[in-house]
Amino acid sequence: MVQRTHGPAVALRLTPLTGPSGFLASGSDVALFDVEAVDADGNRCLTWEGRVDFELSGPGIWRGGYNSGRIKSTNHTWLNLEAGINRVSVRSTMKAGEIELIARSEGLQVAVQTLEVHATEIENGLSRQLPVIPVQESLTPLPVPPTVEAQHAAADMVKRQVSSSMFDQISYSGPGGNVTVAKVRANGPMFNDHHIVFAPIPDEWKGGECILLPNADWNYPAVDLLQFESKQNATLYLLHDARLPKEGWLEGAWEQTDQQFIVAQHHWDIYQRQVSQGESVLLGSNTEEKGDKRWMMVLISVPN
Repeated sequence: MVQRTHGPAVALRLTPLTGPSGFLASGSDVALFDVEAVDADGNRCLTWEGRVDFELSGPGIWRGGYNSGRIKSTNHTWLNLEAGINRVSVRSTMKAGEIELIARSEGLQVAVQTLEVHATEIENGLSRQLPVIPVQESLTPLPVPPTVEAQHAAADMVKRQVSSSMFDQISYSGPGGNVTVAKVRANGPMFNDHHIVFAPIPDEWKGGECILLPNADWNYPAVDLLQFESKQNATLYLLHDARLPKEGWLEGAWEQTDQQFIVAQHHWDIYQRQVSQGESVLLGSNTEEKGDKRWMMVLISVPN
């Protein structure tokens, strides 16, 4: 793979986008135009975010574009590019012909793009020309959801496969599949789908067990993500990515310690709580955020 950086912006480029039948003089069709700032080799300049002014002529109605987060930025004959690109629109009239769009910005070569407006038959306000229908074979069939019986069977299989002296009746609602239980040990797994392992562990975790969750489910939103019964009187330790906000279910029952668990420069805040034999424990989502990838929480139970 070859990676290249773009040079300084020298010109603007306009690229029209229409439906399969072209731009139709129906009075309701819309043509889109991508406007980009490009370097001498035609590469988009990702850091250029200057102002571009537009001039439209011919049988079309200017509908303009939009700048993210800027109030009243629509319908103007100018706008700023974002990461070197933006998109504007022109609505057709009921007249065929040719439209011309010109884009200008100080210091850059002007871009000019023409687009034919095709005549369409309209009688008494109605058109016999229908939109192009996609070919059915090109559509990807949706997956068939499992039946309720299959879901129950899968949940029962999870319960049968988990063998533990600390956890009972484990129920997990995440999409990542089965959960497993493992002894907490140095260089032992932290998740059931990732190679990262526990570094040397604190003495107070020795003799404990860990529920191995899928790290891929780190941002799966659910109020009933994980539930289990404690087989013994125990101290629970919850490791939660230090970069994530703390969800409401952590407040009250869980006490945040002043310590962090660190593996290869990754930091987890440590929470703990006491549970009694037979007590049911419910954990909510690791986070409701959809931002940069983070770590899934890690749950440890140590007998008292």
